[in-house]
Parts: sequence; C-alpha cells; structure tokens
Amino acid sequence: MSEKITFIGEIKEKSGKGVARQVRREGKIPAIIYGGNPSDSPLMLSLSQNEFNRVYQRGRLKSKLVEVILNGKPVLVIPREIETHPVTDNPMHVDFQRIVTGSLIKAEIPVKLINEDKCIGVKSGGVLNIVHHSISLMCPVEKLPESITIDVGALDIGASIHINDIQLPEGAKPLERSNFTIISVSGRSQDEGEGGAEATESTAS
Repeated sequence: MSEKITFIGEIKEKSGKGVARQVRREGKIPAIIYGGNPSDSPLMLSLSQNEFNRVYQRGRLKSKLVEVILNGKPVLVIPREIETHPVTDNPMHVDFQRIVTGSLIKAEIPVKLINEDKCIGVKSGGVLNIVHHSISLMCPVEKLPESITIDVGALDIGASIHINDIQLPEGAKPLERSNFTIISVSGRSQDEGEGGAEATESTAS
C-alpha cells in the first residue's frame, strides 16, 4: 500500500488572493479539500509551508495517501494539483481530493525498475527503453501502491514487458485498455555486431 503522510491543517474561514498572500506571508500554504460523499462540502485550509516542502521534495507525492488533521479529526485525501512558483518551484497551492474508504480512485503510479545493472540485454550491448515512467490505475484506496516494481534483470535484446505481464494490486485496473509496452530492450548483441564487422571486412577484401 502507498505510504500515508500526515499534515496538520488549519481551517480558513475566508478565501481569495488577498487571503492567500497573507497565508503565505505567515509561512503557510493555502489548500482546498473537495470531493467525497455528496454531503461533503469543500474545505479551505492552510498547511505549514516548510512541512509540506519537505514531503514535496521527496517526489511522487501524487501517488501517496495523505491524512490531514483538522480540528483534531483526520481527513483522508490524495493530492491532485500542486501549483508551484514559476521560478523557485516551491508549492503555492494544493488541491486535495477527499477519499471515501472502500472507494476506487484514479492515480498515476510511478514505475520502479530493479536489477538494471544485471539486465542481460544491456550487457549484450542493447539499450533499455522505458516507454512508460508511470501507469494510470483505477485502484481500491486500500490497495493503492506507492510504485509498480519491475525486475528487468532477465530481459534480453528484443524482449519487452507489457501491462498484462504485471501483477497489479487486487482490484486495480489500468485506465488504458490496450496491452501497452512499459519496458523494452532494443539493439544488437555483441556477437551480431562482431559478425557484421567481419562480414564487412570480408566484402571489402
């Protein structure tokens, strides 16, 4: 399951650009929580800028579940949009979607490769191609993975791994229906390269 992060939030009674600027001057970042059950209203809030930045800089925040504590009560959400400063890249505003336990959610899950240094095809002179760095899934919130791990050690030249080759969490389905390629190895082997060179030399003589 995806790592769950906790932030302490503070409800904002007012909204607008002036309020947002004041919030930032206080060392906080404005945010909104929307979605959930039909009876749930959007919540305007603020978070500690330093605390949020530390988590944001680790990366992959949009694939993690977040628990926002508001007035002592936890609200389960997932980050959807993070507005950043055009120069500093520091977060300036965050949109969270409220999560209902037992529901399905859409999420971009990053692909994580292991055993790249042992890849048979690469050792033979091939090139490892990452076609998809992340996969869009519809997944039960309780099964949301932090990443999709793929072992590429046994891949030889010409081999590839498709989405149907991946064991996804129970109940998870890719949003794209085709059996798309995630990883492939292209190029010629060392033997083919040497053979080609010998054939060229023989023709030239």
